[in-house]
Amino acid sequence: MNPTPRISLVILLIISAISHNLSATNPSNDNDVDKSEVINTLAPNEIEEDLGMTNKKVEEILKRQGILLEGSMEGYWQLQFHNRILMIIGDETHNKMRIITFVVLQKNIKKSDYISMMEAQFDRSLDIKYAIFHKTLWSVYVHSLKEMTYDQFIDALYQVYYGASNYGSSYEHYDMEYRTGGR
Repeated sequence: MNPTPRISLVILLIISAISHNLSATNPSNDNDVDKSEVINTLAPNEIEEDLGMTNKKVEEILKRQGILLEGSMEGYWQLQFHNRILMIIGDETHNKMRIITFVVLQKNIKKSDYISMMEAQFDRSLDIKYAIFHKTLWSVYVHSLKEMTYDQFIDALYQVYYGASNYGSSYEHYDMEYRTGGR
């Protein structure tokens, strides 16, 4: 299979997310999200309770919640998650799922932020990573698709969201702390 169409589609999704997120509301309100309110609306049904995700299961979950955005298709989804656009890329062939969201343009990253991000990846952003792609900083979560459970999927959405929302402050991937000492 020629990877060019897949890569082109991913780049188009990324550009779309950047434009949506650049025009998003004030990110300083990102931490005002009550996780319990949304978790209740994302409660599993019998389909998700089975171990293992597939592209079909992911799409069913997102459709049922009404958070998919126009332009989504099986294996490539954009969704409105609070005030951010999250993208999910499911690859059944390679058994991987990637969830990403825009954080900031690379030109706006301060030198001290690079150090803070690297430190956070050791003890505060355990399941997500900060990554630069196409001169843009992303909050990224990568997991094996088949081994992912429904609860892990929902948790991953929040981790990516909080990773982006907490950029420039705590850099935590969650509304919880796991510190190693040293601070």
